[in-house]
Amino acid sequence: MLTKERFKNIISLLRETGVLYVSDLSNLFNVSEETIRRDLTKLEKEGLLYRIHGGAISFDHTRIEPSYKAKLNVNIEEKRAIAIEAAKMVEEGDSIILDASTTTFFFARELKNKKNITIVTNYPLIIQELADVQGINIISTGGILNRPTYSLVGPVAEEFIKGLHVDKTFISTKAISIDDGLTEGDLSNIAVKKCMINAAKETILLADSSKFKQSAFAQLAPISTINIIITDDGIDSEYLLKLRENGIEIIVAQRLKQSRLK
Repeated sequence: MLTKERFKNIISLLRETGVLYVSDLSNLFNVSEETIRRDLTKLEKEGLLYRIHGGAISFDHTRIEPSYKAKLNVNIEEKRAIAIEAAKMVEEGDSIILDASTTTFFFARELKNKKNITIVTNYPLIIQELADVQGINIISTGGILNRPTYSLVGPVAEEFIKGLHVDKTFISTKAISIDDGLTEGDLSNIAVKKCMINAAKETILLADSSKFKQSAFAQLAPISTINIIITDDGIDSEYLLKLRENGIEIIVAQRLKQSRLK
């Protein structure tokens, strides 16, 4: 079995069971335990699981979030497609909020040619990315640095955002379902994101297709709170229909065959 195929099977099994052990995987795939350990280490770096002693667990079964560095390397083409579509919604003169997520980071890259816009964010990566871009006014929320997600959170960030009135908020989330709405694994991010939603005339959710039909630790907001969802063309067609039947406006971005961004 090829390594890539083994990776795919490991992730599939992990989603079904929530936890896997090195010894079991070694027997299942007829490879050494050392090979499985290397596999799990690689998958953890890509943000697809969390290593525990003797095995691994799914992030869907824990409050632990993958690091922002790992998430930057997951579902790249989907995030790029979503970012390109989302950028079409930003007009000259707009004031917008971008939350701290790797999807909004890709979105920020697509805004470099925009003129006379104001971006409020709690994500230092976005500030760094757009620091030298003329025509974009960047405002940081301030706050306490949450190191795993590299986001600014806490009372300072929350109070600052509460005083704002912006045109649009663009956010992401860990998981989405019709019944549970938008859910997160990290409680420290929820309060800030709620303030971001309340500060905007319109809220747009940027979420790749892997996040649907999933639920995480705690609810961020009911799905009815969101005005528009932008996802990629990998979303399940039946679930897409159910979402639309519930009155949810969804834009499906087409993934690119070749990457535009470097």
